[in-house]
Amino acid sequence: MKTALTALVSLLACSGALAQAAASSAPAPGMAPMHGWRTDRGNTPGWSMMTEAERKAHQDKMRAMTDHAACSAHMEQHRAQMVARAK
Repeated sequence: MKTALTALVSLLACSGALAQAAASSAPAPGMAPMHGWRTDRGNTPGWSMMTEAERKAHQDKMRAMTDHAACSAHMEQHRAQMVARAK
């Protein structure tokens, strides 16, 4: 169950990052600006163990993702780093 939840969070993070990359910066007439996917303590494994600089670097990297495979690989690597740090 935990693995399935981790996979779902990874998929959502990657999908959100890709959607944000594809979105135009200017909203359509009459529409509010979209702010895209957010990486924060609610959806990033190990958020509380990361420094502010690490959080910013992770957010920047996620926002720059344009490929689902690369995004998934980054999320798996990030999760492994946080698991190792927690030990």
